Amino acid sequence: MRLDVRPALALRRLTERGQTLFYLSLFYDEIDCRLEEFLAFGPRTTWTEAVLAAAALRLEPTDAVVIACPQGEILVARGGAGNFPLYWTATAGSILVSTVLPIDQCRHLSRAGLMTSVVVVSLPNQNEPNLSARTPLEGWFRCRRGAVSRLSASAGGCESERPIDLAESSGSEHDRDHLIEAVRTALDKFGRRQQGRRRVLVELSGGFDSTLAAIAARTRGIELLGVSVHFPYYEFRFEEDIQKAVAKSLAISRIRLDGTTLFPFAPSDWWPRLDEPAISVIGLKQAVEVARLASREGLDRVLVGHGGDQLFCEDLFERETTSYQLDRGAFSKAAWREVERTKALMESSSSFMRRSCLTLLYDARFDVTLKEAFGTITRSPFTDRDVARCGLSWARLSARLGLRRGKSILADAFAAELPDAVTGRRGKVPSDGVCARAYAQHADSIVKELEQVRGPLECVGLDVRWLVRRVAQLAGGKQTTSAREDKEVIAAYALATWLNSWGVEHVSDCNWSD
Repeated sequence: MRLDVRPALALRRLTERGQTLFYLSLFYDEIDCRLEEFLAFGPRTTWTEAVLAAAALRLEPTDAVVIACPQGEILVARGGAGNFPLYWTATAGSILVSTVLPIDQCRHLSRAGLMTSVVVVSLPNQNEPNLSARTPLEGWFRCRRGAVSRLSASAGGCESERPIDLAESSGSEHDRDHLIEAVRTALDKFGRRQQGRRRVLVELSGGFDSTLAAIAARTRGIELLGVSVHFPYYEFRFEEDIQKAVAKSLAISRIRLDGTTLFPFAPSDWWPRLDEPAISVIGLKQAVEVARLASREGLDRVLVGHGGDQLFCEDLFERETTSYQLDRGAFSKAAWREVERTKALMESSSSFMRRSCLTLLYDARFDVTLKEAFGTITRSPFTDRDVARCGLSWARLSARLGLRRGKSILADAFAAELPDAVTGRRGKVPSDGVCARAYAQHADSIVKELEQVRGPLECVGLDVRWLVRRVAQLAGGKQTTSAREDKEVIAAYALATWLNSWGVEHVSDCNWSD
């Protein structure tokens, strides 16, 4: 086995009983305590798929473990909220596992793999195309998030996969008081893990989740700098006062960013070369602006509240839905067959659609590239295992007592620390108006991205003329017949920017396979 790891990732290696364990994490300052907790699941023993599946319930959801076993067998456990990818390929009788797809070395793209990406990023709450092992690169396959995989050189690939489902762990039942204590303990643990730095940046939106991330860090004596995105529109008229009140309550200074320059689809002067198309690319400019701000301030950590809604507002014991319908007009006949095949695969892959596998927390595929480019690391308490277990306990308790799921448990846990502006707010303003303005303002640049790679898009099976018409409809504020009018455009834009970043502007720029 060979393991290729990009320098931005932290790595620890242990060898026992003829097996070598590699522990990978994006967080250099936390990897040792994370590894120690992972290994504390029980007595050291020979690693098998079953043993790793049990131990993986103690794996931090952002991390991964790769174990090289005798006779060429490889075991992989990848957390559901993984913020770096893992791929594999079988070559010359051995398995190569890598944290990056070697697209520049092997410019042989798979139409089917790219269409899988298009379908997945167009669906709600789907981030990395986790339900399929296919990738855009021919001959390379994905180790799923939230799963234990067994790879075999003799078998030439993946022999089995099983989900890492936190609902299957023997978590203790909580009453409300004990759950409140568990929530506080989990957030305090998050805060302790940030103690190695004097000052951090926090995205201060005025909501529960980012405010709790800030409170956890501040409690440990860390100085905070807040950053908020401001929109000068009527529907956002109360947001500024809420953000001011939160900053005042936490005694932190706050920098305002002009949201009108950071709309979705706003052209950026920096583009990452991602391994696969990602829907989060529509918010690239804002992510880059925050990372640059942190870098200018000499800060390497950006605290966010990503994942809080999924853990505490949704039923983690339910299966995620894939009910959105795509418009047939956006695809060629061959591509539509692939769309139907991919959606059927999703419907049948119920094991990997469980919310308790934590694969739907947020799209973290910018995290590694932002660290490499700007030296900043995005960190959310809601991707920590202990906080996720609190979310599961809250779902159990809510179901047992007939309570309405929501963040009341967080409000109760931090009643003394949370500002009234947060606990008293009625919810955040929907982003619909911002998205509508974004299409009106950036329609030309969206069309430019699509037209620049028209040939490759049509080779994959997208109808660029249809997409351009849809962009014009969205820019004009006209309603279409789709329940979500922009999903095909977002997916096509994610693919187009990915192709452009790799210089695939013409069909002849690479080889293609079905």
